[in-house]
Amino acid sequence: MARVASNSFEQLPHNADAEAAVLGAILIDPDAMLAARQVGLAVRDFFREANGYVYAAAVTMADRYETVDLVTIGDVLGQRGQLDAVGGPAGLTALIEATPTSVHTAHYANIVQRMARQRRLIAVSGEIAALAHQHDGTVAELFDAASRLFFETVDVSSVASHLYGTDDALLNYLVTQQERGDRLEKDPDALITTGIQSLDRILGDIPGGYLHAVVARSSTGKTMYMEQVAEHNAKRGHRVAFYHLELSHQTMLDRRMARYSGISVPDLRRGYTGPEVSMATNDIRGWQERIVYIHCPGWSAERIAADIARLYARGECELAIVDYWQKIKAESNKGANTTWVVGQQVEVLKTCAESLDIPLVLGSQVSRSYKDQKNRRPRIEDIRNSGELEEKCNQGVVLWRPVDIDDRPEGTKGETIEARVEKNSTGALGRVDLVHLLGRFALGDSAPVWQEEEIAF
Repeated sequence: MARVASNSFEQLPHNADAEAAVLGAILIDPDAMLAARQVGLAVRDFFREANGYVYAAAVTMADRYETVDLVTIGDVLGQRGQLDAVGGPAGLTALIEATPTSVHTAHYANIVQRMARQRRLIAVSGEIAALAHQHDGTVAELFDAASRLFFETVDVSSVASHLYGTDDALLNYLVTQQERGDRLEKDPDALITTGIQSLDRILGDIPGGYLHAVVARSSTGKTMYMEQVAEHNAKRGHRVAFYHLELSHQTMLDRRMARYSGISVPDLRRGYTGPEVSMATNDIRGWQERIVYIHCPGWSAERIAADIARLYARGECELAIVDYWQKIKAESNKGANTTWVVGQQVEVLKTCAESLDIPLVLGSQVSRSYKDQKNRRPRIEDIRNSGELEEKCNQGVVLWRPVDIDDRPEGTKGETIEARVEKNSTGALGRVDLVHLLGRFALGDSAPVWQEEEIAF
């Protein structure tokens, strides 16, 4: 049970029994240290400073691949001048006596870690409150600063950083495989995909923690692509957060209605409410609640990441989409070059996706330098401002119109858009030809898949 005292410091969330049980288990069971580290327990997670000394000594011994027990820990603490602070040998013995069993080490460690996270959240809440009292800039600047504090302080990850090659790890993998199979058998739509069948045959799915980049020159179709990915997965039961930094909510809704009704956006803007709109409304009503649109012009990467974490904690985000990268507000860092600044933006968003174990789709423009290439096709390395996105993304899809809009023959109802998978961490590369249904903001399959060896980049 958490200990409460009159002292305000002692009233902070903590569990003295769980801290003692973790340390006692480590002192009596060589495998307990592995269990604690798999949970991700850190020295800073201990409320009592003396308990942190003991755990730090155990970490040192484990890193040296040396035995962790009562004698060796006592020796390390003695060398560091910390043995008296933990109560001497008697204090270490008391930790062992307070441990009911080492079997539940991971459970004890989880309690200690949870309490530590609560304390860190309380601390950052105080910092944000102080910031709000003292701030004399704009509200947008205050939100950015507060989001940065929150995102940097609160670790939402539940994944341990160290994975050791033990029989338990192998067994856990086999159990996970069984769970994956059972999940897909029960729910064939459990995986996140683009919804474009020919493209999915190359990509496979978009796993949790992946950064999926869609790259194109302006007005080629990257927003349309991302809208369809959002809607496809919402229809399959997934919760999607769509961050649009440029288009307004009304424009997004008009584009969506055009996609499902076949009525052009100009006609919708004139107030058209015919039967096509009624039928499309009935269709959209079945899945619209699973997409939240966030119009966020001027937001920083930290603020977007903090909002993704907030929605995720509320069960409202299994897939995040950001349209698009170059519109994200860059923090001012005197002396820092543009490449470094935009690289930090990508790192913040990728870290967010990895820590929450959700896919993140990020749109990006290419620079005009691609026009200097022989075939005038943009490549993923032509991303505007930085190569960081190319380096950090797990999947990269480049869109290209072989015929510019202005050169399209009269009477054409659709036009081809090439979609080239130029990066895929766990799958193949290749090219597919898609058809853009003009006026409907919709992409569909139009040709067979071209495999990697057949592509002429």
